[in-house]
Amino acid sequence: MTIRAWEMRYGVIVPDRSKGGHRLYSQQNIEDLLWLKKQLDVHGRSISQAAQSLKRQKNSKPIEQTQDTNLPQTEEFTLREELNRQLYELDAEKTHSILDRAFHTFSLQFVMHRLIAPFMVEVGDLWEAGKVSIAQEHFMSAIITQRISHYFRMFAHNSLYPKTVVLCPAGEHHQIGALMFSMFLRRHGIDVVFLGANTPVGGLDSLITDSGVERVVVSVGMEEAIQSANELIRKIHPLNEKLRFFVGGRNSNDPKIDSRYIKVGHYDADWEEVISRYWQVSKIRGQVNDYIG
Repeated sequence: MTIRAWEMRYGVIVPDRSKGGHRLYSQQNIEDLLWLKKQLDVHGRSISQAAQSLKRQKNSKPIEQTQDTNLPQTEEFTLREELNRQLYELDAEKTHSILDRAFHTFSLQFVMHRLIAPFMVEVGDLWEAGKVSIAQEHFMSAIITQRISHYFRMFAHNSLYPKTVVLCPAGEHHQIGALMFSMFLRRHGIDVVFLGANTPVGGLDSLITDSGVERVVVSVGMEEAIQSANELIRKIHPLNEKLRFFVGGRNSNDPKIDSRYIKVGHYDADWEEVISRYWQVSKIRGQVNDYIG
């Protein structure tokens, strides 16, 4: 679809005209066009969705600019601000409504990368700074976990791919990053067993060796969990040296982490690169099964 068609059908760009009838695009027109193109090429939105967002932004009151914003004001920043307000209003229905709008407007991958991941990092920082209570953090974490789990069940897996266990070791209570990584693995056809937060080592050996697990992913966001993560690999790796172990989370680059772990980084990194590396290590070849979005 051409720029002229965008003008006629959606009315988002209205250039001036020269005396001879030629279109004269202002700097703002050019910025708007580049923003629209980015929504299509990078974020996977349709032109109609992008045009509606641009119109809403132009008709709304200006929002205070921060280093996270670009002109025109991006919809994801607005959504993140609305979620932030729910930390204090504690309105579950409104929070779900905000997330409904996010998933309707953007692709699943975009919502995870650009909205939920940075927002939950911000929530964690606010909690550590004493600006929100543990109850407020749990409120938002519970809702985000519900939404991610809902999508997690929608993806089928390919039995030819290596079965994977994802967990948070003992002492690690923040599981959303691990759940998000699990969902992205599942989205690409990998069979994932998600064990959740604060998983003790006891019993993992038989679960992993008896159920055909080939990959173990451990999330270490809290420094207190590093010792548990190292204990896990020390006990389980000797049972099957073909097992591959991966570590992600805020403290995954800590020098105290056992060197046998393959680093996948923190969940606000480029997730496609993380998963691509995971496939390479796992020697997964061919076209992956991408069932949705």
